[in-house]
Formats: sequence, C-alpha cells, structure tokens
Amino acid sequence: MTAHELSESADQIQPFLAEAHAQRRRGEYDEAITLCTRVLRHDPENPDALALLGDIYRELGNYREALGWYQLAVQHSPDRPAMQRRLDEMIERVFPGTGGGAPLPLAPSGRPARRPGASRDGLVRLLARLQPIHVVIAFAVLAMLGMGIVMIAGAGRSAAPPPRPTPPATETSETGSAVVMPPSTNPPVMTPPPDRVEANEETEPAPRPRPAPTPTPPATTPVTPPGAITPPATEMAAPPAAPALSSEALEQQTQQLKTVLDAVSTTAKLQITVTAVLLDPRTGDLRIDYTIPRMVNPAETKKGLLYAGFQLIWASLRVSTHPRTFTLRGSAYLADNRAVTTALLADVTWQQMEGARSVTDYTTIQRYLTNPWWRDDLTDVAL
Repeated sequence: MTAHELSESADQIQPFLAEAHAQRRRGEYDEAITLCTRVLRHDPENPDALALLGDIYRELGNYREALGWYQLAVQHSPDRPAMQRRLDEMIERVFPGTGGGAPLPLAPSGRPARRPGASRDGLVRLLARLQPIHVVIAFAVLAMLGMGIVMIAGAGRSAAPPPRPTPPATETSETGSAVVMPPSTNPPVMTPPPDRVEANEETEPAPRPRPAPTPTPPATTPVTPPGAITPPATEMAAPPAAPALSSEALEQQTQQLKTVLDAVSTTAKLQITVTAVLLDPRTGDLRIDYTIPRMVNPAETKKGLLYAGFQLIWASLRVSTHPRTFTLRGSAYLADNRAVTTALLADVTWQQMEGARSVTDYTTIQRYLTNPWWRDDLTDVAL
C-alpha cells in the first residue's frame, strides 16, 4: 500500500499512521513525512502525527525541526509525559543549558500542518503569561544595551588617530616643469598577502597552523546513523614531522587502532566490520579495510560507505597522531547477503580532513576523497 493509494477519510487515519511508522522503521523518511502531512491536512491537531514527524526529523539529525513538531504535539496533547520528555530532550539539544525548561517559540518549517490562526493564538497566550516584572526587566536590558553601544562608539571615535596630511603628488610635464597634482580621493587598494588563497568548490582549503597535538580521551557523544554525518566536535591538529616508528611502537599503535576501530560499530548504529588495519611506519599511511551490509538501494549503500569510512578515520585520530594519509578500502554485501565485494577505494589527506571536518552532507564530503574508485553500480549514483 503506497501513499498515493490511500484515501483521506477520517476512518483511515490510523492506517495512515501505521503505514508511516512502518516506512520510518524501513528508513523511507520521505514517504513517512508525506503520509503524516496527509493526516494533518485532515486533522491538523493530531498529536500522533505531530510526534511522529518529530521522531523522523530527530533521526535525520535536524533537531531544530524536530523540536518544532514536538512543541505542537505537546500543545495539542499536554497529558502525555512521553511527548513532554522528547520535547525536553530536543530543547536541551538545540539550546544546551536550558534543562528543558519553558516552551520555546520555535516552529517546524516547510510542512503545511498548521491550522489558520494558530500563530495568532500562540502570540495571545504568550502575551497573557507576561507579568509586569517581565516588561520592566526587558526595558532595563534594552536600556543597558543602548548605553553600551553608545559608550563603545564614543571610545572608538576618541581612540582613532588623526588623519595624516598627504603631500600633493608632483608630475613632470613635457616641458620639464613640475606640475602639482591634486590629492586622490580614492583609497589605496590593499593587496592580500600571497599566502592567502580564496577557497572555492574546486580548491581545497589551505590548512591552518595547529599547536602540537595533545592526547584526548575517546568521545562519548552518540554517533548519528547514516542519515547525517557527525564530524568531530573539536578541531584536529596536523601532526608534526615524526621519525619512523620502531617495530615495538608500530605493533602497539596498530593494536590500539584495531581496538578503537572495532568499537566504532557499536557507537555508529551501523554494522561496520573492520577486517584489516595497516599502518606504514615509514610514510605514516594508514590503510583501513572495512565492510558494511548492502543497503536498500545503491544511493544508501554509497552513503553508508562514506559514513563508515570517515567515522573510522575520525576515530583513529583520537588514539594516534602518526598517520599522515588514510587509505579507505570499503566493501559491501551483495544482494544475497553472503558474498562481499570491494565497493570503494580512496585516499584522504590531513588537509582534506581539515576541510571535511565542518561538512554534514554526503554530496560535499565525497569531494574530499583523492582518486576515488567506486564499484560499477555505484559510480554514477547521485547523492
């Protein structure tokens, strides 16, 4: 049963929701969102559909959107503690430190689930909750901000040095006499230093100098499944030039890397099997061989390979500063879920990892692979 075959009668709202829950569990988020939207078109205050939309966007990593849907669900069904707990969790994620306190004036974007006049009613309720002390505090804060701006502007004017008089330029005419030229009113053109290069989509961002790396404990933040990419929260410093590893140090670092990378599968919510970890003691190249299950379609398989590869690289950086380049060898199950075949071969440098650290979408992050090779059925798949 597809979304296009369902009618919009009131007695079929529950089948709508049941099908939406099933599609969400299968990872078919677009179809699940479509069904929830159709339910809300018939019943704009249905708390189950509103809460399900919040669950979908939370799994996709869009916490601000999820927060808006949870607010609507609690507003129309305040007697459900489970919905209130999910709302408090999203408030803490989007606004850390609030502890899931008072409702925040957020709203989901892009879905026509609001009934006419809902925004006006919410504003009226908000104004009704205001107390005189709130108004006094607001005016006091605004007055302090205004005084601060005036003081900063006055200090800037008093600290500015007086302009230096510029002598008029002279130019020699054809007769040999000096001709006085009026001073130019155009400001001088500032030329950027030669070591600054403007980055674009085709140019890799230049690495910034980093202090010497310090060992950091393994991160405890849960990793999002392959619906979104979660880069490391802290910046990674490029390692200084280091001598070749001894055999004892090589064995120790390889064992540490293998232990940490084997644990990535439990935190990444994706079945990742690390089959080989090879660290070159001369060049610092780290080769990671890993395997994931085949997804429902080629695009999801390609996303899973990218997600698993970058999660393994980021995990290895927390325990070793020796690697300079990373070689990913990703494999995926075939349709029968038994045979395994190589699906991705690519290299990633330190400079590329610095640029990929702030990327959260798969279309952009795959550009940070050097000389990538994809299996034939994945080569032309768009993300």
